[in-house]
Amino acid sequence: MKKEGGESKPVDLLGKAQVSTEYIMVISFALLVIIPTTIVFFTQANDINNSIAYAQARTIAQKMAETAEIVYYQGYPAHKTLSIYFPEQISSITFDSRTINFVMSTSDGESDVFAVSSVNITGSLSTVSGIKKVKIKAMGSVVNITEEN
Repeated sequence: MKKEGGESKPVDLLGKAQVSTEYIMVISFALLVIIPTTIVFFTQANDINNSIAYAQARTIAQKMAETAEIVYYQGYPAHKTLSIYFPEQISSITFDSRTINFVMSTSDGESDVFAVSSVNITGSLSTVSGIKKVKIKAMGSVVNITEEN
């Protein structure tokens, strides 16, 4: 730089280096706070999402088992249609004698969610997530659970 009189002033490189170093330290500190916080946030959000999916599946299985008992004791041709939201974590649905079983696939692995009924249950449901109309119908000695179109 030149002063008014035409003499040049040496550039203060030490001052610029200090400002750059401080800037890097501030950015590093900010990243040290933001990155772990973000990781914790996403981990907690995933855990909460899994808990909600398990609770939904447990509620669905219990509701279907209760409804199966109701229509069974009313006798043939009693039936009831339920409108149920199926979470996307359900990977398979099986009906085995008196048990309704959902296999849940989450980031923690696979686990079973089931409900036991006092009546024999058969049927089949797809694992596509979303709202489905589920028809539960008494068929004599067994209750059949299917999707309604």
